[in-house]
Amino acid sequence: MDQQKRTVGSLDLQPDDCLFYPGTTPPDRQAQLPPTPPATGERHGRSFHASAGHEVNRMLREYKQKAEESNPLPFAEFPVDPQHYDPKAIERLVSRHDYDAKHGKLFVRMPSTIHEYFSSRIVDILKDQLRDIREREGEDGKFASKITSVGSARIFLKESDEDDSKTLRRQPDAQFQHPDSTYPAVVVEVSYSQDGKNVRKLAQDYILFSDGNIKAVIGIDINPLGKESTVSLWRSKFTWLEDEEIYCLEAEQEISHMPFRRADGSSANQDKCLTLRLSDFASDKVSKGLETVLLSIEFSRLPGFLADAEQLQQKRESADGAKSSRPLKRMRLPSSSPDELRFDDEARFADEEVAAAEKAEKGDEDFQLGCGKP
Repeated sequence: MDQQKRTVGSLDLQPDDCLFYPGTTPPDRQAQLPPTPPATGERHGRSFHASAGHEVNRMLREYKQKAEESNPLPFAEFPVDPQHYDPKAIERLVSRHDYDAKHGKLFVRMPSTIHEYFSSRIVDILKDQLRDIREREGEDGKFASKITSVGSARIFLKESDEDDSKTLRRQPDAQFQHPDSTYPAVVVEVSYSQDGKNVRKLAQDYILFSDGNIKAVIGIDINPLGKESTVSLWRSKFTWLEDEEIYCLEAEQEISHMPFRRADGSSANQDKCLTLRLSDFASDKVSKGLETVLLSIEFSRLPGFLADAEQLQQKRESADGAKSSRPLKRMRLPSSSPDELRFDDEARFADEEVAAAEKAEKGDEDFQLGCGKP
């Protein structure tokens, strides 16, 4: 491979771009994006901050443009310093991203049809069982009626020894939350083939940096034929340390990569299931006394979900599916329509936000200089 340039599909990347896709090897020399500003004064540092924001936007636009072509790339990783991380600007370009401020890493995902369909079916299983519990009389039903599926809403994991600038931002594939709890208590992460997810690390982050208030993390690794697909489950575990008079919190793996579909496509462990307690769906203060009410995800159902997802993906990418054949004359909306937001407009809005921040910072500096401040 040419050491001066890496090509992914039709997208040419320079080594310093540090944009990684599944199946590629990061360059030996990983330059920070953007590099650390030289310590030559506040004015230079602020102007660099804005130019760094433009560079992040440029790389995200390239990624999104490539992902919208016929061969979408599900995962990319960018080194981004916390001072250059602007979630609002990023969300204008990509809707699904995680950010690790401690390590300065931005993770961007474009989930596939298989990934999204399979995730939705896992959610359906749990929602159906929660609905059944709601119909019961007593505390079980009252509690279950308050549990809500929150989709892939962002989670800020703040319970750490770091300052606020080191907060972890995560967007799981699914989550369930009680309105009286700060955090969702059950989180689902589905990893599809080469999407770059490290579900083990994600599970540990969810549990440790929520102080165990995220009580159960379901990790499902789905793969095409030729590789087995598996289920994992992590739980928060508290151990009282007598000598220190403090609890030790761990992310305990209760189920470790148990196959539900073998590499040859046949079902595996059909008599097994992943079991949750109703008390898993909220913090301990809210869910006392609900430990005996059980919900389960049966392994026997999962191969069918995966096969349906693969068939749906195949139909979406082929021309042999059923579709309308009526003669058409296509009429576009007027270009001035407020409903029409082109990709170029999204990119322009993101750049304008960075430019506005640069202008505000420069104005603030000029004001301080005018007041005689150094």
